[in-house]
Amino acid sequence: MFILTGCSKTRVIDFDESGDLKVQVLGTDKTFGEKIQITTKDQDFKIDVKGMNPWKIEICNIDGGDLELAIGVYKESPHHREKAKRVFLYNIDYKKKRLQPKIRISRLNNPLEDFIMKDIDENGQDNIIALEKLKDGTYQLAAYKWTNFSFDRPYTSENFLEKIIFLDKDGRIQIGEEEKNLYLQGGQILWK
Repeated sequence: MFILTGCSKTRVIDFDESGDLKVQVLGTDKTFGEKIQITTKDQDFKIDVKGMNPWKIEICNIDGGDLELAIGVYKESPHHREKAKRVFLYNIDYKKKRLQPKIRISRLNNPLEDFIMKDIDENGQDNIIALEKLKDGTYQLAAYKWTNFSFDRPYTSENFLEKIIFLDKDGRIQIGEEEKNLYLQGGQILWK
């Protein structure tokens, strides 16, 4: 009698690339990762992030300095003790082959559904563009801007009923069957 057991196969949950830097969230689960792989022309290493439950990763620059990793995680935080989707930002410590926390956001203004990092206000620094779900069941896009200590929320969209899908970090979105592009006009996030 033979018993076959399923082998856990590592898969890429999400990835991003910028120049010679490639980052991947790896896991055996379809939803959350267990490791982050960082690859450059000189290095290739993995970091264990099992307790963070990462589901998204984007390379960004929020302050004009070194690149950061924006990691979508599903976990509790010290100031909000229930599991929720959050955005944590890290710098990469190539020497010690680890992530160096920049800021781990406890909560945004409203519950996070998804996000991209995009310089929507064209100031040379990426904003967190968050898809947030409001208490009444509608959605809103909000842009969060780094203020050297935390994030401010200077830009929002009007509320809308249908959930959007981010197609890429350039701001292409899908609403229903239509593809649109995000842009900023007079402090309001719009799409066309």
